[in-house]
Parts: sequence; C-alpha cells; structure tokens
Amino acid sequence: MAARFNNDNSRTSFPMYFGRQTKFGDAASTPLKMIKLYVEQQVNAIFPLMHQVATTMTFRNDHNQVLEGALEFTLPETATICGFGLDVDGVIVDGVVVEKQKARITFEKEVRKGVDPGLVEIVQGNVFRTRVYPMPAGGTRTVRVIYQDQAKIENDRFLFNIPVYFNTTLEKLDISLICLHSPNDCQPEFISNVQFQQSFVNSNGKYCSEIHQVNVEPMQDDQSITYMIKNLTSERPIPSVEIDPDDRSQAYFALCYIPPIPKSNNMVLNSRKTMWICIVWDASLSRVNVENRNHEINILKMILNTWLLNGTDIKLTVVVFRNVLEEPCSFNVEEQDYWWKLNQFLTNLSYDGATNLFQLTTLSSTVPNATHYFLFSDCLSTMGNDKLELLNNLTAKPIWIFNANFAHEPTNFSLINYLINLSGGGYISREKINARNSAKDIVQWIDRPQTRYLNMDVINNANIHDIYPSHSITLTPNTERFILVGKMSSSHSANIAVNFVISDQLHRKEFMIDKADSTTENYGLLRRLYAKQMLIELTAFPEKNKKRILDIGLKYSIVNDFTSILVLETLQQHIEHNICPHQSRTKLYNDYMAYQYNKKQEETTINQVKLAAVLNLWQTRCTWYDTIISDKQRKNAFKKKTSNQYGMFFSDRTRRRSRSGSPVTTRSYCRERETEFYRSRRERSQSRSSVTRSSRARRLETDFTMEDASFEFMEHGRFVSENAPSFFSYDHRVELSHSNDDDEGGEVHELSNASRRELILMTNQLPSIDKNTFFTPTNTDSSNQTITVQNWDPQTPYMDKLKSSTNLQAAYQIYLDALKGLVDYFTQRQAQGQSRIGNSSLGILQKELALRNDTIVDPTIQFPSHWTNMYPTDSSVQLIPLTRSSQEFQEISDYFIKSLGHPSTVIYSIIRIQNIRLWNIYQQVQRTIQCTSTRLIHGTASLSQQKLITFHGFYWSYCPNGLIGDGIYFALNASYSNNDPYVMKKTPHRRELFICQVLLGQTTLGKNGLQSPPQGFHAVHFSNTHQIDEFCIFNHYQAYPEYIVQYDYE
Repeated sequence: MAARFNNDNSRTSFPMYFGRQTKFGDAASTPLKMIKLYVEQQVNAIFPLMHQVATTMTFRNDHNQVLEGALEFTLPETATICGFGLDVDGVIVDGVVVEKQKARITFEKEVRKGVDPGLVEIVQGNVFRTRVYPMPAGGTRTVRVIYQDQAKIENDRFLFNIPVYFNTTLEKLDISLICLHSPNDCQPEFISNVQFQQSFVNSNGKYCSEIHQVNVEPMQDDQSITYMIKNLTSERPIPSVEIDPDDRSQAYFALCYIPPIPKSNNMVLNSRKTMWICIVWDASLSRVNVENRNHEINILKMILNTWLLNGTDIKLTVVVFRNVLEEPCSFNVEEQDYWWKLNQFLTNLSYDGATNLFQLTTLSSTVPNATHYFLFSDCLSTMGNDKLELLNNLTAKPIWIFNANFAHEPTNFSLINYLINLSGGGYISREKINARNSAKDIVQWIDRPQTRYLNMDVINNANIHDIYPSHSITLTPNTERFILVGKMSSSHSANIAVNFVISDQLHRKEFMIDKADSTTENYGLLRRLYAKQMLIELTAFPEKNKKRILDIGLKYSIVNDFTSILVLETLQQHIEHNICPHQSRTKLYNDYMAYQYNKKQEETTINQVKLAAVLNLWQTRCTWYDTIISDKQRKNAFKKKTSNQYGMFFSDRTRRRSRSGSPVTTRSYCRERETEFYRSRRERSQSRSSVTRSSRARRLETDFTMEDASFEFMEHGRFVSENAPSFFSYDHRVELSHSNDDDEGGEVHELSNASRRELILMTNQLPSIDKNTFFTPTNTDSSNQTITVQNWDPQTPYMDKLKSSTNLQAAYQIYLDALKGLVDYFTQRQAQGQSRIGNSSLGILQKELALRNDTIVDPTIQFPSHWTNMYPTDSSVQLIPLTRSSQEFQEISDYFIKSLGHPSTVIYSIIRIQNIRLWNIYQQVQRTIQCTSTRLIHGTASLSQQKLITFHGFYWSYCPNGLIGDGIYFALNASYSNNDPYVMKKTPHRRELFICQVLLGQTTLGKNGLQSPPQGFHAVHFSNTHQIDEFCIFNHYQAYPEYIVQYDYE
C-alpha cells in the first residue's frame, strides 16, 4: 500500500474511482473502498435524445487515521457534468460553477484557514477529479455527481446507457430509472445486463424501475445498464421546447431529425473512379513513438490495397510538415515497389520540432487536384494562430484524421471535430485502426455518400435566433442524426425549413415547432443541450473564445476548461468570496441575495453622501480661487509670524499694489511680479557687469524667486495660502527669513535659503511633474546657485488631467494623487540620504503631509467602541495612555508578551492611537477588499518615522528594496521585529513597537523588486520553513497603527 503524505505528515491521500482507473502520481496507490452506490436516471420521452444521471457514491476509510481522498470520475464520451455535491454533517451540499482561477484561489484560501471545501476540475477529456477531505478514521464521505448525456440511436430506437462502476463488494446498491411521457404507452425495455433488470411500472403517466440490492458483487462484464424506447422513424422529426427560466418570454428549442438514407445501389463501390489522395504526415516530436507510427503505416497500406483490388485509380502525394510545410513528394502506385519506397520514406523521417496545423492552409495551392486529405497527426498544434478564416481552404476537401497516439479521446478533440465536420471527413482513432476488418470498414465509410446540413430558413417570420450549428456540417456517419438548437419566442410557434445535401442532391424539409408548454418537465436538459452545441464550435479555438466559453459555463452550470465546481458551507464564505450559493440551498440562497441587496443599497447611499460632500468641498475651493484679493488681504497674508513647533521661521513680504491700485487676483499678481523681475534684471545688465549686483536687485530676485515659487505651487494645487478653506491648508505658510543687509549679507542670505532652494530644485526632478512647469537651475555650483523662472504653461500633465476629468469627484482625486506623489518623493529622498534638505524643509514635508486631511470622513463609519472623546467632525489625532487596571491593557499586554515569546517581559506603557482620518480610510478599504483584520507587529528605529506613522499612516518609501517587495512590512510575531534594525530604543532599556490592524486579503509568496501584488492578490508573504512569519502590503491604507507598546525584558 503506497500513500502520499503532506508536509505536516497528518494527511494521507488515497484515490477514489468511478470508471476508468488511472495512476495517481509516480507511486501506486490503494483506492478507498466504495460501499454504497445510488444511480438515478431521468428522461422525458417526448424528446428522448437527452437524459440526466445523478450518481451518489459513499466511500469508507478503513484505516486508523484521517485520510485525504482524490476522487476521479469518468463520464461517458458524450456526457457533460453539470452538478456536484459533497456531504457536510450528513447532508449533501450542492456546489456552484465558478471561474476556474477564482475557484482555485478560493479553495486554497479556505484550506489555509483549516476549512475543507470541495472542488471539481476537468483533468482530460471526460475525466474529472475532486479532493475529498477529511476522510475520518473508520468513517465515510458521500459524493454526488450529476451529468447530462445523449442517447444513442439505433434504427427506430433510443438507447440509454447508464454506467454502474464498482470493483469491490457493495453493501448497498440502489438504481432508479424514470421515463416521463412515453409515446403511445410504449413501455421501455431492457436490452442488456440481466443482473440489474426490474420491469418498468406505469405510475401517474411515467414509467419507473427501481432496483435495491445488498452485498452486491462486482460485475465481470459490462458495468452498465441499457434500456430502449421506440420512438423514432426515418424522416419523422422530434421537436421540443423549454421555457428559458431567466427570461420567460424566450424559450429554447431542439430538433432531432434523421434524413432519408440513400438507396443501397448508390453505395456500391465504383471500380472506375479516380482518387487523388494527399497524405499529410506529421513529423513533429510528439509522434516519435515508433509503435504508434507502425499502426498508422499498416492501416494506410491496407486501405490502399483495398482500393487497388477494387480497381480504383489512385494518385498519391505525400506532404511532410512540422512547424513548416515541406515540398510535396509523389509516388506511383502502379510501380511494384511503390510501397517499399513509401514505407522507407515515412520511417526514415526525423521526428522532431513543433507542430503548426495552420501551415496546412496552403495545401489547396500546393496539391490543387487532391480529392481527399489523409492527415496522420495527433493535432496538437503547439504554435501558430487561431484565425478561423485561414482554415477555409483546408476544409474545402474531406479531411480524414488518423491518430494512433491516444487510446482514448485526445485533449484537443474539439479542434478535430471542427475540422472533420466542416470538411466532411472523419476521425479514425487508435481503437478503429486496430479493430478487426478495420481497413474494409474505413474504406466503406470514406466511399459512402455523405449527408450534409447546409442552412435553415424561417418561413413564418417567427422570432428565431442563435441557431446552432451556425455553419454547414457533415452529419455523423452510420447514424446521420441531425440536431438543431436555438432560441425562439415562448408564446408563438415557428415554421422552419432545413436544407440538406444528400448524395449531391438538395433535400429540403419543413418543420413545425409548437410554442412552449410550461407544464412539461425537461429537467433543464434543452438549455444545457443548447449550451453544449455552442461549446462544440467555440472550444475548437479555446484561447480566442475564452470569454464566451467562460460565460456559457457560468450561465448554464457546465464544467469546461475554464470553469470548476466549488462547494462552500457557510454564508460567510459565500459573502467573503462573492460566490452565489446554489438555488437548491433555499435558505442560504435567500440570505445571500438579501445581503447583496442590502449591500448595494448601502453602497448607493454612501456613494451619494460622499459625492455630495466632494462636490461641496470642490465648489468651496473653486469659489476661493475665484475670490479677488485686496491689498489689505495681501498684506495680512504675509505678516511675519512666530516659529512653530517644528522650529521653522516665518516671515512675510509686503506685496506691492498693481499699478492701477485696484485689487488683483493671485494669478495676475504673480504675472505682475514676474514682469517686474525681468524688467529690473534688464536694467541691472545695462548698468553694471554680471559679477556685481546691488543688494536691492539681489533681494528683489530672491524675493520673487522664493515667494512667487509658492504662488506657482499654489496654482498647481501644491501649496495654498492661509485664506484657503481649512480642508486644503495647514497651519502656517512656510517663509524663510531674509537678510536686509547689502552685498556683505549676501552670503548669509544664500545660506539661509539653501534648504528652500533644495526643495525647489528637487521638485524639478519629480517624474510625475513637468519640469517646465516650475523652475530650472542655471548653475549647479552650490555657492553661486541661482534659480530662473520659466513661463507657466497651462498644458502640464497635471492640468491636462484636471481638464480631462469628467466630474468634480474625479478632478478632486487627481489633486490628491498629485499631492501624494510629491510627499512620497521628498520622504524617500530624505530616508535614503540623497537630499540636502535640512530640518526646516523636513518641517515643510511634515506640514505638507497634513494636507492629506482632505480625505472626507464618511459619516457611516463606526469608531471602535473602546475609543474615547471622539466626534464625527473631529480630524485630530489623540494618543490615549491605557491604565494598567483596564481590561484593554491586560488584553493587549497578554497578546504582546505571548507574541514576543519572553515571559520576563515588562510592559511600561501602552498608548492607544485614535486617528479618525486613518480609521476612516482603513474602513473604506476594508469594504473594498471584504476581509477581516489581522493583528500584526510593525517596528521602526526612527522617532520621526514613528511620529509620521502615528499621525499620517504608513508609506512604502520607509522600507525600500525589501526582500519580498517594495512595500510596508509586518511581522506575525513581535519576536521577529524585536531586533535592532526594526525596534526603536528610546533608552538603552526601553523599546517600542507598533501593534497594527492589517487587511491581508488574498496573499501569495513575494519576491524582491515587487512593487504591487500580483493580480488577484492583496498582499505578499515570506515563509521561513513552513511557517509564514512576515507580510508585505503595497497600499498605504491597508494597515492602521492601533497601539504603541513600550517594553523591555531581562
């Protein structure tokens, strides 16, 4: 007995089979035992082409440990899986069809939580696999699979084959067969498997057969049940209509029809005919297996000999292709050694390289006289494009595909089916190649007159649309059954005509489709048949039609290459992952829909409130910008102020009136000062050399350069004066003091403005700001550095974005984004030591950060219940020391000590951070991500950064070049952050760390240089061994600094 163990050595994975058994992994595995099997089949005899089968399997774990089961379920070739259920607390819970990537992400996230949902994915062809966990020791788990299959047509009968696979003794076997509306009271009849035959009983208009057995031994022969309904004769159509549950004014219709079979004398082989066969031989690497190629070479020899014995004149051309098409090579079959030459040619080829089927589109010009294409290939096209129009020339002649590589249906059967149906050829599988009398049967198949569907006409102007097949196809050989599906009005009947070509003769048949009957039960079979017919065409080129295939799978609950079935248990899981429960779970479904409705109403209300607030704030700002500034207001705006708490000095410069003496606006005043500056500069250049300047000119130049720079910033939303509304301003305008001395004081003046100059020069380097918008240094020498002002250009990126915005809310957001870019740039330069900014300029940055108080406080946001003295309109930050006797202090202290891992830890103080603005943004982000908060640890060794985080939140620029990304780092345990690079030491024996609330959402493994989380994720993590101990976020507002803990330990 071999088993596969997970990393924690607590789970053992065993296979569970229903149908064909394949090998799991590299080692053999012992399957779990199936002890109960219940098979329920339903069909509506009015349209017996489709039937539905529900298979419920119960597996038992006979081992003494919890196991993980991997169920592999094999469906019939024409079946489509449409339902899956897994038992939860003894009740079968139905899953829902979800986009494949989303289902996998949801599944992995729930597994990490310790929850075990069910997930069904397609493996290959008609094989599906799902994980079943936990399988309790000595316990059982039950799985239900629902699928839809097509009946087989034989003469005038519909045959229904129901698989009953089991390889061990069953404790209980239950089979239920239900047939509704059997025509003319024609009783269904069993035709196979005498062991499971129980006569059908007519009950209330339906025939039922039930089988209940115990201790059932496995069958040695055919493991299936087959019964039949006589209902079909040639040329008698079987139509059916089913109302669309999503739009009851529309209905799905399906039409099953067998065209008249050509007379037998037309099927006699014509010994005088001439055939020009083009053998297209795939010599790519996937066909390197010699045994498979020999099967194909042998069947080709037998087919050619059969035709030659019948006197058929054969022209033979061979074209070899890989990623490119080689030159054709002709062989004369009249030569006695032609086959030896052909065999040597095919055997000695070099089998290597890729496959490009679209190279075959030039065959019509390379071999123009060919009547048949024999394509020997597995059709695994590994390169090329998927433009359908390129295949039109290839499908002009019948394509017969020979493939001995696969014992079962190939993975790309949709493309193969598309080629043969469009061209009128066929697919010869390995099974048919190796069958007895295979060459004779294949020759009869190729020579048989074909029946081809051309198109459909609507006769009575009925509302019929979305018809499939949407193009001309060749009917399936032997049965020649034709299925037409589409949509129509549910309240009106339709009269249509279908056109066929039979033995080169046009055949037209009219059909009447009655309006929908709401009392007829079809189990949703017609709508899924309609979806399946659509997928037959779309899946030939899956990448090109990915979106449509995905939409069809989600709408009609069908598992395909882009969808999976996911089973979730609770309402909280469905809400968190935004996945609607299955409608069979009535209460859960109604609760989910009620939650979504309330959420939508709440979001609408919040958006309206926020929009009204934004518009009001923006209109207030626009009104302020349009205000005319009087002389008195300008003088008051620049009166000298005292230094503030950051030690920055403020001064004002008396502004001149305009020449007319009338009040001027901010922009016009800026233009006036610019004109005065250049005029005085021209006067200086005429009166003295460029080396010596008067103190008045220097003061005037410096006065304009520094002071009007602020006006230019203000024009772009960077700085605003104290006359601006409070939500756009900070406490004081920053002005550096100037010297009033003459030339002797010039050096002092230059030094006092160094920090201010650095601030302006660095602004020119911002990537998000047009350099021509502000200032350009004319001399990089630090001792003689001057600044020239260029004309303000309204066509800047920032202004262009504002003008292109469609509404005031978008314009306001552009303003906030530009402001954030400037602040981040200065903070990063200062942190990396790449700037000469002094303390005064750093104070400017700190005040600039205060502009982020623009964020509108959402009145619907609730503050934590343990916060004190908070008011909805209060934008201040409060630091609340916790008392040692409080329950909150004890709870946080216990958490921190356990996280730190030092029992001797001493907690000196815990400070609660009450920041309304940061909490408001944090709650809004949580509504977007829809995940719960996680308490994590953050450390910083800088006191200034600690203050910035407390008052203004986190910034990625504090932690550049990180191991798992350029973002903000948090540790799962305080012991990880309790190191010198991270922890702040206020004294040699006192340390401080942040306790934060973080919105992790969906996480994945990070890497160096990552600047944003991968698509579908919100954060990244780093794991040391098997334990995730560090996280990194890239959105500043996904974290809230909750507490500052001051501590130490012995």
